Amino acid sequence: MFADAAEEITRRAPACWASGRCCNFKQTGHLLFVTGLEAAFTLERCGSPGRARLDAALRGGGCPFQVLNLCGVHGDKPLGCRLYFCDRASFVWQNDVYERLLGGIRSLHTRHGVEYRYGEWRGLLAQVMEHGDLGVWAGGGGGLDGGTGLTVEGV
Repeated sequence: MFADAAEEITRRAPACWASGRCCNFKQTGHLLFVTGLEAAFTLERCGSPGRARLDAALRGGGCPFQVLNLCGVHGDKPLGCRLYFCDRASFVWQNDVYERLLGGIRSLHTRHGVEYRYGEWRGLLAQVMEHGDLGVWAGGGGGLDGGTGLTVEGV
């Protein structure tokens, strides 16, 4: 799914000014929604931002992984982050591409017997961090695989 997103972005060439505005949800007036699998994937690959940083992001309206206007998890960020650009010309195609690729993520849940969860980014991060066992978010116990055969490379 992420490779498909990269192809769409390359093909459409939206402008990114590296301003960090996209990571300030309150300022831009949007919310980032992700699947539980995406939240677990990011935490598995990048580690936890920590509860204090997450709480500060919730209060300030931003992302706990933003560092000095840049994404601290750029290579492992969720689909919605990959496809959202402040470039207004991209608003025309973002939603259609997102919905199509989200269907692929949903199919991963079905194929691997993983309960489908979908919610606001910081809220799902908090839930996954609170639970502590990433495998539960990937359909089993212990590690992202959780006995399902689903690995971070599968996303």
